[in-house]
Amino acid sequence: MNMKESALADLLKAIKEGSDVAFETLIAQYEPLLCASVSRVQCKLAPLVADEQDIMQEARCALYRAAMSFSFEQAHVTFGLYAEICIRNALTSKFLRKKPSSECSLDEIVDKGIEPASPLGDALDTLIENEAAELLYAIIRRTLSPLELSVFELHEQGLSTLEIATRLSRSQKSVENALARAVKKLRKMLAPD
Repeated sequence: MNMKESALADLLKAIKEGSDVAFETLIAQYEPLLCASVSRVQCKLAPLVADEQDIMQEARCALYRAAMSFSFEQAHVTFGLYAEICIRNALTSKFLRKKPSSECSLDEIVDKGIEPASPLGDALDTLIENEAAELLYAIIRRTLSPLELSVFELHEQGLSTLEIATRLSRSQKSVENALARAVKKLRKMLAPD
């Protein structure tokens, strides 16, 4: 485990132990991801459907759930990618999927077959997010060549192209090209239009 991974592991451990300071540090580190996620949702929502602060709060909750459920034993997954998937899934579920109106009578709820909220909802959401992440990682592994996958994973861990080149015994140019191909393939896969 490199220095950045070790620091992240310590940070996530502190969050799992209940440290608010550690979570605030994580929020600060992932602020660009949170802001980009909120912007993406705001672009897709009609005006005044959801307040920016509500969307940001949901994004932070998803980041917290990602921190609580992430395991470094999943060597093929970086926390950054895992967090991005969890945040995207949470915001999509909360704001972008059509939901039934909250102003229904009990009879209408029963007639429509709407399930009441369950305390297992958060656990189920986490399970769904984990399964979605595993599926995405499987697709990524099938999409990228072995070199591209290795370079992408090391890049997601925060290593520079020079550090990756040294670790993989490749030229820096070879690593830069592999990273560019990986990013291009993943962008095409994740946003085909």
